[in-house]
Amino acid sequence: MRIIEADVAVTGADGSRCGDRYRLITTLLDYRRFPAGALVRLYHERWVRHEVAWSEWNSQKEDRLMSVT
Repeated sequence: MRIIEADVAVTGADGSRCGDRYRLITTLLDYRRFPAGALVRLYHERWVRHEVAWSEWNSQKEDRLMSVT
């Protein structure tokens, strides 16, 4: 198991910034083949896609509920 520590900062739509230190736990042990920076970026990309998909699903669910009532 490999633990990668990363400082992540997020800028909101209003320009506010917040950040924190996170740990990414992975079984990708070869640090030359899978550099820490690349894994952190890919995880972030995956998380953003997950959030978009969740938001779309939730929106569609609300639309279906409103059309039933």
